[in-house]
Amino acid sequence: MTARRYQALTAAVAAWLAILVAFALHLEIPYWSGITAWLVTSMDRKDVLQKGIGQVVATVIAAFVGYGLATTTEGSVALQLVTIVFVIAFGTWKRHTGAAPLAWVMSTLMVMVLLVESIISPASVGTVAIYRSYEMLTGVATATIVAFAFRFQYWRTARTEEARVAPPRSDHGIAFASLYSGFASIVILIVWDAFNIPSIVPVLISVIVVCGPDLKAMRALAWERVAGCITGGSAGLLVVGLSIQSLWIWSLLLLAGLFVAGNFHHTSRPYAMAGTLAGIVFMLVTVGNGAPQNSLQLPIDVVVGISLASVLLALLLQLAEPWVRLHGKEPKGLRDADSS
Repeated sequence: MTARRYQALTAAVAAWLAILVAFALHLEIPYWSGITAWLVTSMDRKDVLQKGIGQVVATVIAAFVGYGLATTTEGSVALQLVTIVFVIAFGTWKRHTGAAPLAWVMSTLMVMVLLVESIISPASVGTVAIYRSYEMLTGVATATIVAFAFRFQYWRTARTEEARVAPPRSDHGIAFASLYSGFASIVILIVWDAFNIPSIVPVLISVIVVCGPDLKAMRALAWERVAGCITGGSAGLLVVGLSIQSLWIWSLLLLAGLFVAGNFHHTSRPYAMAGTLAGIVFMLVTVGNGAPQNSLQLPIDVVVGISLASVLLALLLQLAEPWVRLHGKEPKGLRDADSS
């Protein structure tokens, strides 16, 4: 088995097992455990246990921070929206400059969940903080155990390591990405409010993942998101449409779908982001609250909503280049990346 397929299997098993554990623990929204495990195992680790503990600590701290921000801004929608925009911009900056990029993504995800909940249902923020913490900690713990058991970091080849060397850091490009992520989140939030898009948090957190110092790569990633949403959503709708009664047969289809998505999730560009989102949307569609999804209406709404929001983000990025050129010299990191 190649290193890529081994890593895909690791991520698929981690997400699959995290969802089953969440079912067993009667957690409110099990797909959060699966999504967390999926994202955590997407990163190469030299010390799986140490990184897993770091993710646990980051999740707990983020839960307290998110709860504090949610309760402080409660009652003022304008202040809540401004806080969300700031959190996304700050999370984007720290993802590219911090020592633990994945920890910042997961921490921002937790804060975003609580801030959005404070807008939708302020009275339940405390309960949501507890449940999302349990669900995300379940995902982190499961992914850490699975990755440690599989020890996939020893299966990587020198070519894989070389392909994943980070490009030189550009503060100008990162600053542009942070500001643009804030702007994009404002537009997405306006559209969310106008059209009542379901599952808005994955859309917002994807802004952090997509926005980076390379404008050309940002545009490509955004369209990969669209492809991933449509592919994962279609596969998920097919599984739901089969109306499978057996939990184990359903779970094997879930594992198989995640393994297929994982092969793209862990490949080199240009398909990695499509695989990442395909896996996430596949879980959003097939996993219900405490049980396998058995209705098509909500999954269809989720697929349509996330796909439309992803198209919107891609179009915003398409519009960014002429705007940048019209108003002055492109940020250094963006110019260098496009010319390479």
